[in-house]
Amino acid sequence: MGDTDTTIKRELGVPGHLSGSCACGRVRYRVSVLPNRSTFCHCLTCQKIAGGPFIPWIHAPTDCIEWLRQPETWSCSDQADRGHCASCGSAMYMRYHMDPAVTSIAMGTIDESSGPISSPEEHIFLKDKASWLVLPDDGAARHDKFDAGFQERLDKYETRRKAQK
Repeated sequence: MGDTDTTIKRELGVPGHLSGSCACGRVRYRVSVLPNRSTFCHCLTCQKIAGGPFIPWIHAPTDCIEWLRQPETWSCSDQADRGHCASCGSAMYMRYHMDPAVTSIAMGTIDESSGPISSPEEHIFLKDKASWLVLPDDGAARHDKFDAGFQERLDKYETRRKAQK
């Protein structure tokens, strides 16, 4: 395991485990760390997928996730893939192409018996927030799009990707 993998594990999780599934139970997973970062995404794609105002995501090292049955994958953009259950439609994960070592898991799929989950660290894409939703003062950072550091990394990735075409 390289230094980057060790850093990701230290930043994204603590020893422990959690498990979860889609609504029908067809797609199941286990994560060998308790993720300690979460993001609530209010983008239009997340709203449409969730059928609600946002999707809360926890972020885990990809190599710490064991899929007992793989979800189907959908590429919603040039930036990321999303996993879902083809039977019940549950959103399962999102993974940015620029950062395949990190997978964001939809928090609504986590089994309650798995243990404590972190409070939101940030709300992103508030420019798209449902007008009827009133956000509580939860102490989380708030961004109209991505936070500046993530946007900078994404821009650099897109520049490199386009140059390779």
